[in-house]
Amino acid sequence: MATSVATPLERQLGLIAGITQITSSSTLGSTGVILQFDLSRNINGAARDVQAAINASLSNLPTNLPSNPLIVK
Repeated sequence: MATSVATPLERQLGLIAGITQITSSSTLGSTGVILQFDLSRNINGAARDVQAAINASLSNLPTNLPSNPLIVK
C-alpha cells in the first residue's frame, strides 16, 4: 500500500500550495494521508485542490482499489 497508493498520492498532493506537512500511514489494505495547511489557506479551496490532486493521481494508482480515495475535512 505504501508504494502503490501512498507514494503516488503524496507526490501529487505535495504540489498543492499551502501544505505545511504531509503524514501518511499504510497497513495491509489501507492507506491514510493527513495534510496540514498553512492557517491562511481557505479550507474549501484546499479541499478542491486536494480533490483535483486525487483525480490527477488516479491513473498512477492500482486499478483494483475497492474505492477511490476520499477526503475528510
